[in-house]
Order: sequence, then C-alpha cells, then structure tokens
Amino acid sequence: MRTFLILGLLFALGAGTVHADFIISLPSESDITNEQKLFLDNAVHNSMFIGVVGDQSVGPIIDITPNLFPTNVGNGWSTISGVQDGLTSITFTPQDSNLFTSFSTRGSLFADGDVTITVTDNFSQSFSFTEKKSQDWDRIGVAAVFGSGEFISSVVVSASAGNIKELKQIAFGDLTGNPTVVSPVPEPSTLVMSCLGIASMGIYSRYRRRRLSQ
Repeated sequence: MRTFLILGLLFALGAGTVHADFIISLPSESDITNEQKLFLDNAVHNSMFIGVVGDQSVGPIIDITPNLFPTNVGNGWSTISGVQDGLTSITFTPQDSNLFTSFSTRGSLFADGDVTITVTDNFSQSFSFTEKKSQDWDRIGVAAVFGSGEFISSVVVSASAGNIKELKQIAFGDLTGNPTVVSPVPEPSTLVMSCLGIASMGIYSRYRRRRLSQ
C-alpha cells in the first residue's frame, strides 16, 4: 500500500509540473518589430507546405498543415485560406524546435466565435488559450515566459468547424510590450494524472484509517 501511495504522489506531482510557461499575448501591430514575418509562396497546395521566416527565400522553415485541402496561399507576408471550404485548424511546426519563443497572427472568421491557440513546447508540454473574436480579428499570439527555457515545437490555430476564413500576417520570434496573461487550459492527459493521483491518495487514506481503527 505504501507503494500505491508513492505512485499516487508521483502522478499528482507529475501533473503539477505543467506550469503556465506560455502566456497569451495581444500585441499591437507595432509590437511585432521583434518578430520575423512568415513568408508564403503564392500557390494552391494539396498537401503540407512550408513557409520561410524572416525572408522570402532564405531563413528558418515552418511546416504548415491545414485540416483540409486544397488550400490557397498568398504571396509574401500574406494569407492562408481554404479554396472551397472554411478551415477548422492550421498547424505550424518549426523544423527547428529550439528557435522561436513567440508566435502571432491576424485572421478572419465567417462568423464571430472562439479562436483557440494550442502551443506545444520543446518539452512536449501543451498549453491552450481561447479568445472570443469578431469576424475580422486583430493580432493574437503566444509567448514563452521570460527565463522559462520554453521554445515552440508546434502551434495550432483552431476554431469551430469550417469557421476560419483566413489567417494572415503570421510571425514568429520574440515579443516586446506587456502581454495580457490568461490561464492556460490543462490538457486531458494532465487532468487524468491529477485525478489518478488524488484518487490513489484518497484510497490510501481510507485504508490507513481502517487499519488504525482495528
């Protein structure tokens, strides 16, 4: 039973190691001076495609995967949109997962609704942030807490089914200014670990009381 308690503590402590090492940021257009623009290639894509950060042709590469194809991509610091239908999500994956500490984008929805940004860091921890947005929404992004050692492994921008009309003016890098802090939503795996840890400690507590009462 002592082993059972130790396992429970490890589950609970393991769940508690996921800290708010990323924060939501609502930068103005002037705040992106320390970020680098993601350049696109003016094409219609039927599979995963890439963007280049900082320059039209040379720079860090981002793999881009919308939830459906074909996808229409503008030229330069431009737009990503569905050709026939609206998008539900777009995933951005830097080929170097130890390079960027912030991400931001503007976009448009077909109808007012929630926009969720889910960032996975270089330690495989995930953080989700949701903001209610109008049809044409201002820049929103995520940034690593200073000194946390976090880098962006991937970022997913998502909305309700087919509600993303386009994303535009996407950027990676570091932010200036004072981000607005919003608590991240725990991932399901974190909640499961917390519940297992609490449940196992509760069972042990009941077992111990019964033994003492005998």
